[in-house]
Amino acid sequence: MGNARRACLWVVAIHTAVAFIHSQAHRQIDVTLSNFQSAYALIVIVVAPGVAAAIIWRGHPRRGANLLVISMLASVIFGVVNHFVIDSSDQLAHISNDGWGKIFIVTAYALAISELVGIAAGLSLRRSSTR
Repeated sequence: MGNARRACLWVVAIHTAVAFIHSQAHRQIDVTLSNFQSAYALIVIVVAPGVAAAIIWRGHPRRGANLLVISMLASVIFGVVNHFVIDSSDQLAHISNDGWGKIFIVTAYALAISELVGIAAGLSLRRSSTR
């Protein structure tokens, strides 16, 4: 397995772990999402990268890389809009910087970083793959 494939799989694993911790922080500090936001987060931020990793693992790196790039791009846009742009309880400016609030803030930044790394890894794999 090449380095680009390995990087994609690792970034998805780390991203999924961070997303899980971030969702726990949401619950602990009572920052609720709408039904649409919850479904979007589950499908786009958690499930789609996992499916992309499975496709990459099963020997279709280009297809998996395409899905990874799309899902990570959609994830980072969602996170930036909800954590930094829209004035809501999900915006980081409204979160207390202690206890679970600190975990919420740190994981929001970690998600954005993992999503940007996921985009880069997916693009790298796409460039290096022929199928």
